[in-house]
Amino acid sequence: MNPEGKNARHYWEERLSSDFSLAKAGDRRLGLAYNWWLYRARRRALDRSLKALALDVRGKRVLDLGSGTGFYVDYWLGKGAGAVTGVDITEVSVRNLQQRFPKAQFVRADIASEAVGALGSFEIISAFDVFFHIVDEGAFRRSWSNVARCAEKGTFVLITDSMTSEDMPLSPQEYHRSYTHYRAVAESVGLQVIHLAPVFYTMLNPVDVKEANPLVRSLWWFTFRALRASRRLHLNSFFGHLLGMTLYVLDGLLLRLFRSGPTTKLVALQRGPP
Repeated sequence: MNPEGKNARHYWEERLSSDFSLAKAGDRRLGLAYNWWLYRARRRALDRSLKALALDVRGKRVLDLGSGTGFYVDYWLGKGAGAVTGVDITEVSVRNLQQRFPKAQFVRADIASEAVGALGSFEIISAFDVFFHIVDEGAFRRSWSNVARCAEKGTFVLITDSMTSEDMPLSPQEYHRSYTHYRAVAESVGLQVIHLAPVFYTMLNPVDVKEANPLVRSLWWFTFRALRASRRLHLNSFFGHLLGMTLYVLDGLLLRLFRSGPTTKLVALQRGPP
């Protein structure tokens, strides 16, 4: 395992061992209630993209990279996937998920390692909110090579990330790459973008301020500080649900009007012509 992989494993083992829930798998600053609405919005966006792609999950072999607390494992199984293999860098995830989903298979591995590329071929490969945690460019490119090795002709590769207007390293655990960067690396391993859609508009921090208008930035400023204050007052559950539900409805309206957004986007890829 590369040094970054060791650091990432330690970071996520510690983070998920303290609380194996969406509160830690998602943005841990926002609390469980608000994260619940964020994941509901992620499910909505994925449902819409599957419909746009005319992708029927029933009976498909699915590889889920960065399974975390199992939100998408549960999603794929609920959609009727024939077999689901989950990969996560942490032992705590693999152990908990194998107990929760005995019909699925789980592998502890760094997705940049050769072990992932050797898992076989799949009809759907998902990596949701995973790649921006790979800050090393070499590991990022090896991860894409592994995805391509597991993708046969016709395989749908589904990922979510900010897809910013330019590369944006934010912290030792986060590196948000531009859409151009993503597309170039994907094409270098034979994968072509066939679908691009926003996941959020107002519900999550607009990482790329160039794509966010002042009203959206102001709304997020208020949301984040309201949630932080509510945690101090032990009212986070109430305000988390209130703000989450309100912005969930607002995002649903805005996402019907705009083809892009200032934060997370969902991209679908397939193997391109030789």
